[in-house]
Amino acid sequence: MKSKNENRPQEVYLSNYYRPTDTSILDGIADDIGRSLPAPSGKAGLVVTVPAKNEESSILFCLRSLVKQFAMANVGIDYELYEVLVLCHNCTDNTGAICRQFQKENPFFGLSFIETDRPEINNVVAVRRVLMRIAAGRLPGSGYIVTTDADTSVGRYWVANLLGYSGSGYGMVCGRIDIDLRTVSGNARSTLELKQRYFDLRTELEHLVSPDLTDPWPRHGHNSGPNLAVRRDVYLEVGGMPPKGFLEDIALYEAVCAAGYKIRHCPDTVVTTSCRLTPRAPRGFGAELRDWNGAKFIFFEVEGLERLLAKFRLFEAIRCHYRSPSRKSMLGISKATGLGPKCITDYLGRFHSARPLINLMDRELNGLESWKLKHPLKIVSVAVEELEAYLHNVPSTFCQT
Repeated sequence: MKSKNENRPQEVYLSNYYRPTDTSILDGIADDIGRSLPAPSGKAGLVVTVPAKNEESSILFCLRSLVKQFAMANVGIDYELYEVLVLCHNCTDNTGAICRQFQKENPFFGLSFIETDRPEINNVVAVRRVLMRIAAGRLPGSGYIVTTDADTSVGRYWVANLLGYSGSGYGMVCGRIDIDLRTVSGNARSTLELKQRYFDLRTELEHLVSPDLTDPWPRHGHNSGPNLAVRRDVYLEVGGMPPKGFLEDIALYEAVCAAGYKIRHCPDTVVTTSCRLTPRAPRGFGAELRDWNGAKFIFFEVEGLERLLAKFRLFEAIRCHYRSPSRKSMLGISKATGLGPKCITDYLGRFHSARPLINLMDRELNGLESWKLKHPLKIVSVAVEELEAYLHNVPSTFCQT
């Protein structure tokens, strides 16, 4: 058993990681750094931001994927169309040296490498906010601020696909995130494969039951930091990256939804992220893998078919209500959720479109005891079997809309 003193370093680390930093301080740091960088070319339609802390084993793969971008087969993309910002923060390894060497070897590539030891930049949320504010200062209003991670490599047409959304009206583009499974094995690998399959099937079912006509099929269900692009003017309107200790990417996604902007889950904008077992964020994907690694039994539970059908039918009822509001449809939503009419009326009055209420209702139902008792979770393998069987028996489920 560990003593209190042995646990102390971890407690100090977590306390520092979750310690909030005043956003005005972070924005001031960003502005100072931004003024020190070379002036932007004025032609870039997007700026890619990459947080990096002790990433010597992966940063080179990330940078190489960002420099080897193509407009089409065998045609490299114009480097003036995008920039890359890497913020190396509080590093104790060779990450900085690797970035500097890469910069020297690629003088025509628009890479700005920044190093800082500022204690206010204490977690990935703070780093992202600093980077994204710098990016906002280097883009026109319709340009996209893009986030990825240092342990992630982007697809060869990633930049071209994102640039293709210029002028489209989308406030945010969420790209697909594939997982590099080569470093995991056993139950951890099989559970991760099932998890990936489950969320793909879940997205198919949601589109079948409650399609979003602004986000047509084919699409995916990822809304995470390794592959997000948010339009500059939208980012500034929602107040920037929310100051949270974790799940900041989901909070940003929901803020853009709440502001009423269209969001695209693009299946062609793909990155591949690592399965490292030494997490940078205490409650992130790496922490989940670390807990799974070597486990004899992994009881990963998810929503089964019955619960998903009930939820997605509710989502469709919400969409229908916004298209044609009535007391009858409001009472139907109330009955389906078990929440009182006044509560539902308040929710419906809070938002001007369906998607932000759907996001809120998703969270509310998952915490509602009556809902959980009526629709208990299931082991992921069982849920995958249910979804595959159901979708297999639905004829002509999907078409391009």
